[in-house]
Amino acid sequence: MKGAVGLFVVTGAVLAVDRVSQPGVTTGYMGTLAVHVALSGAMFWMVMSPRRIGATRKTDATMPLIRGLPRHRLLLALGLLAYLTAIIMKVIVEHSITAAS
Repeated sequence: MKGAVGLFVVTGAVLAVDRVSQPGVTTGYMGTLAVHVALSGAMFWMVMSPRRIGATRKTDATMPLIRGLPRHRLLLALGLLAYLTAIIMKVIVEHSITAAS
């Protein structure tokens, strides 16, 4: 599991550096990338937090972090937002490529 997570992080870092080093990178892309990294980091922390790892009862594992919002729903919402930021970054890159042509 740790190897797969490490590979995922390294691949993401290589792609981010590649995109950021292109001459047409915009501040909008950089801001969206920062939000994407923050969302992904929050999701990773929620899944790998000691409280989650040490959960022995089902109620401990699903205990809400925000009042009235169970952990699994919060993870789903963060995942959807991370996916949306990935789509936005793709559109920004494609727009900058077509604008340069």
